[in-house]
Amino acid sequence: TNRDFNFPKDAGDASHINVKIVGNAAVLSPGGSVMAAAGYEGKGKSIAGGGACIDYKIYARHEGKMGRHQSRAAIALEWKHVIGQEGVCKY
Repeated sequence: TNRDFNFPKDAGDASHINVKIVGNAAVLSPGGSVMAAAGYEGKGKSIAGGGACIDYKIYARHEGKMGRHQSRAAIALEWKHVIGQEGVCKY
């Protein structure tokens, strides 16, 4: 019951997949930095260009309920989203 969504949406007692997505706050990636005065570059220039990212944990659990072959499978994965690297596609 602790899920963000399930697929298919109205599965009832049929086979379905429960999905939970957890994201942490944005953190500086290795090599990242805050904005600072970098001397000859002028005020407000970055002294490093690593950027920031958000780490997501995605959990999916399949519950198969077809006849006598009832199956279950669980998958856990991590996704690192680099902020600013989305490109033009927003989907």
